[in-house]
Amino acid sequence: MSDLLKHLQPLLAALVLWLALDSAGLAHMKEHSNLDQWLASLASNGRGSCCDGTEAAPMVDPAWRNASEMKKGECEPSDFRNGVETAEDLKPAFCVRLQTPNTDEWHWWVVPAIAVVETPNRAGPALIWLFWGARPYIRCFLPGGGV
Repeated sequence: MSDLLKHLQPLLAALVLWLALDSAGLAHMKEHSNLDQWLASLASNGRGSCCDGTEAAPMVDPAWRNASEMKKGECEPSDFRNGVETAEDLKPAFCVRLQTPNTDEWHWWVVPAIAVVETPNRAGPALIWLFWGARPYIRCFLPGGGV
């Protein structure tokens, strides 16, 4: 039974994160419904569509930094797809501070260049689209900007 729980833990963590974001209202950008179409159009440099915005988690300073501002080893590598992404794709662009699901632990994680959205941010806060395995897989990251 404990093996089953061990395998289900990442799925449960993702479900809890989704429910928390869904109930927060911020993830849907409900206060900016005029941005729905824009959110749906977002895509990263190499990981494809970010989605329609319903999975986006808003981030505020100091929860994200340019990777060049961080000390060597301060950011842990995030998850990647073996054999698909090159070393250049995985080059650190930003670092984000995330809470590990089901724990009180916070870590700085690398946002690889391939996950960065280069469109100017019309939403305001930085937005991140991710899911958890052993490490976060960051599908898209849109640095903060102004409305």
